[in-house]
Amino acid sequence: MSLEHGYIDKYNSNDWLNPIGERANEVFLDYPRTEAIKIANAILIDEDSGDKNTPWAVIFPSDDLDEACDRLLEVLRTPDGQTPFYAPELQLGIREIQRIMGEEGALAGRFLACHAAYHLVRVAAGKPEEHFRTYRDLARSWPQYAECPGNWESELEKQFGPLRVRKAFFKKPELANILRHTAFVAKLREGSTLQEEEEPTPHFIARMLGNIPDGLGIEEASKLLELRLVDYRKAAYQLRGIPLL
Repeated sequence: MSLEHGYIDKYNSNDWLNPIGERANEVFLDYPRTEAIKIANAILIDEDSGDKNTPWAVIFPSDDLDEACDRLLEVLRTPDGQTPFYAPELQLGIREIQRIMGEEGALAGRFLACHAAYHLVRVAAGKPEEHFRTYRDLARSWPQYAECPGNWESELEKQFGPLRVRKAFFKKPELANILRHTAFVAKLREGSTLQEEEEPTPHFIARMLGNIPDGLGIEEASKLLELRLVDYRKAAYQLRGIPLL
């Protein structure tokens, strides 16, 4: 039996999370709630994927959706590597929480570490029973994350419902535009991207996508169409207005 499986047998309930949460909360109280959440989620991401460079935001279903959209837009505009994991003002908190997790045996294996870190994000938020989503801007690098299912818009709809998301996107057009334009470019890169001789661009776009995305005019779509000839990652970063390192 592996060490991790041994710990899973030992921790066959969630009771083992309580002392970790109590100790961690003493650290979180030294920070504003938003910063405490960043500390806990930085550890969760490090234990889960190890990708500490791709910006992210934590969204709870009880969050104000307009404020959540502002945070998501900030994520899209944030260059690689400028994440909470590297923020100087959070380093002490991250180390303290990692120390507590180690002393409580929560770092014995990836499964336990992720489970404990997920719990600590909820503790830091003051929402210990509420399930959250971490929105990582993976679509800046990988086109499969720009389209449904699984893109940010579809995930937000699961949390808040389609009607609320449509209303929020109407008030946050820059967020909606970046997400939908990125998905548009990703779609154009699928399959054949050859325009037939003398085929009008609007017909080509309609043929490629079936229909033009809501709110996307012909002229704007034509400009995005040109990006299909550019490396996807370069186009996605260009849409966000951030440097491709």
